[in-house]
Amino acid sequence: MLLLLYLLFINGIVHQTGIITINEAEKYISAAKSLYKGNFTDAFSGLQFYTSYILFLSVFYLPGNVVIVVAAQALLSFTASIYLRSIVELLTKDKFVSIIGQCLFLFAFPIQSWTTTLFSDSFFISVSTITLYYTLKEKTKKDTILWFMFNLVLVFARPPGIFFVLPSIIFYLHQTRWLTAKSAIVLFLVSFTLIIFCIFHLPAETKGYIRPIAAGRVIVDSNDYTLPDFTTNNKSTLADAYSYLYNKKDIPFLINLYTKKVLSFFKLTRPYYSKTHNFLLHSFYFLYLFAFTGLISCWNKGNKSVSILAITILLGIINIVALTYNEWHYRFTVTIFPILIVFSMISIAIIRKRFA
Repeated sequence: MLLLLYLLFINGIVHQTGIITINEAEKYISAAKSLYKGNFTDAFSGLQFYTSYILFLSVFYLPGNVVIVVAAQALLSFTASIYLRSIVELLTKDKFVSIIGQCLFLFAFPIQSWTTTLFSDSFFISVSTITLYYTLKEKTKKDTILWFMFNLVLVFARPPGIFFVLPSIIFYLHQTRWLTAKSAIVLFLVSFTLIIFCIFHLPAETKGYIRPIAAGRVIVDSNDYTLPDFTTNNKSTLADAYSYLYNKKDIPFLINLYTKKVLSFFKLTRPYYSKTHNFLLHSFYFLYLFAFTGLISCWNKGNKSVSILAITILLGIINIVALTYNEWHYRFTVTIFPILIVFSMISIAIIRKRFA
């Protein structure tokens, strides 16, 4: 029954917005077609960290019917919702609340609106949710293999996948007593710093990523920015953009820009959305409050490692946006929704227990 209602919901989104196959989707469709023709080099050129989604898309797009892709993404999302329900039940021991969490995941428009696109977002959200389940549960040998496989898929689903996978691996090493809590935190900080250093020095201008950063944009809807005295080539890096900004501005400006990007990360609404769309998105801000309360409760009840896992994932995702830029939709923010839902359900379970 729940699956039927969910599919009707997805069908309603399709009728409202259609299936999106332009902009971001075009590069994945092109890669899938190249893969089908046997042009492996062309398929993954510049898209290595999207390999998992390209492979997924190539399987379901080959018939040339985008409806099949959306159906596959919807079924994967429904599967992820089952895992999310299991995560909530694992942390709260409350089946009723876990079902609420599953329903919230399935009928959250900010999440499911991406299921009807051929972007990588829906796939990424589903895989990250499933990975989170295998990270948290007590593992058999089979579970450990599945945990490893999903982490491998996730790190090549989208570039931010590394900020899910790194905390997942460190959490696993802590849970299996390879690392003490202090050692785990130190390892995360060192690894996180190294990743950020690499991101700053990796050539990235081939896709037009650097100019918006050098332009000091918070939300980006174009990569065509005219900047005096700033020339780029295929070897240009994030460090080049910040060097330009530093020379043109100053440290307070950079700190202010970073703060604006952090704040923009949490903002779902946009001035160019309709009033109805923005009203719908406003209703999801309650997740921030409930998730924060759930995070604190989880910490206070002795589940500090789970809280730290969530915090480190959030820090990674938020910081990569704050150091680069936010997107003209809320695509980057929605990646943390499964975590917000899980910890919101912890708050709901506490409230339910008090008034039961």
